[in-house]
Amino acid sequence: MGTSQNSERSVTSDCGMGAVYRVLHMGLQKRFALKVIGSAVATRELLALFEREARAGRQLKHPNIVDVTDFGVDPSSALPYLVMEYLEGETLAELLHSRERLTSLPPSRPPRRGSAR
Repeated sequence: MGTSQNSERSVTSDCGMGAVYRVLHMGLQKRFALKVIGSAVATRELLALFEREARAGRQLKHPNIVDVTDFGVDPSSALPYLVMEYLEGETLAELLHSRERLTSLPPSRPPRRGSAR
């Protein structure tokens, strides 16, 4: 999470538990989503749940599930973080707000055919 690897941070989602940032990995020149749990709500139970989310996300491979690439606790702030692939597009809240009712939706990205994912 240090500034030597990440730059160009901007909040893409903010909730009571924390925030999701769009970050740029300087070495890879690639965008990622960085989810951080706020210190005000970081109880042991929430941290355990967050770690389970990270491990489950890392194991699940499906075209409609975002890839998890890293998880940890930042040593300088003691805040837990989760690094995921960054996806462009509307949020679920925006999608729900824009439609009266949800029917089947087109896939957000095509299936990865022939991969072992």
